Amino acid sequence: MILGLVQHNYKLYNARYETINGVKRLVTALIRIYPTKEDLQNDTNPLKTYSLNVEYDGTGNIRSYTCTEYR
Repeated sequence: MILGLVQHNYKLYNARYETINGVKRLVTALIRIYPTKEDLQNDTNPLKTYSLNVEYDGTGNIRSYTCTEYR
């Protein structure tokens, strides 16, 4: 979906963080893509929802980053 790729009208939800070496790092979140700015502001008519998952190594560097369609 091109809207997601160009990062227009999206919102991050249910973000979960993990502390690695004293620094909070994003681990999981849901991302919703909306057709218009107004839909985003009103949280209506989402086009798609994606699940974001990030894995880090022991030093806090990203080992794996995935963003898949959420059902």
